[in-house]
Amino acid sequence: MIDLHSHILYNMDDGALTLAESLAMARMAAADGVRVVAATPHSPGSSGCRHYDLALIRARLGEINAALAAEQIALELVAGTEICYDSNVVELLKRGELLTYGQSRSILLELSHNTLPPMLENTLFNIQVAGYRVVLAHPERIVEVQQDPNRLLPLIERALTRPLAAWRA
Repeated sequence: MIDLHSHILYNMDDGALTLAESLAMARMAAADGVRVVAATPHSPGSSGCRHYDLALIRARLGEINAALAAEQIALELVAGTEICYDSNVVELLKRGELLTYGQSRSILLELSHNTLPPMLENTLFNIQVAGYRVVLAHPERIVEVQQDPNRLLPLIERALTRPLAAWRA
């Protein structure tokens, strides 16, 4: 099993506060059958997102992975960020200012204010044209989705029409 959204990196955001807490989270995940966890702290952006140095994320990831190995916890931790929705997300990705899941072309995108922004479809299209696949963080929090769960169907259907091989590029 893979956990695609975790605040396991300690002392970075609203997740683990210490290395010991990160390791406790890892032990619980491994005990539940999780084998890979994407560490997805909040990324730089608008709407109250916190700002982190990507080098710090990578360093913290390396430190925790080393501790996991030393304590023989059967869990792999990969990098990522919970990317705050912004119309310039494609530019930020191209400049390497945001992290994808591990070495993939998939991103975790969080919508600000738990609403569907007016230009969402256009921005998602631009993200997809740039070769990225979007995983939407917390769709259950979006007011429009709570009112009509089918609201996201056109976006899902468009994402599914792209050949799977194109996502691996």
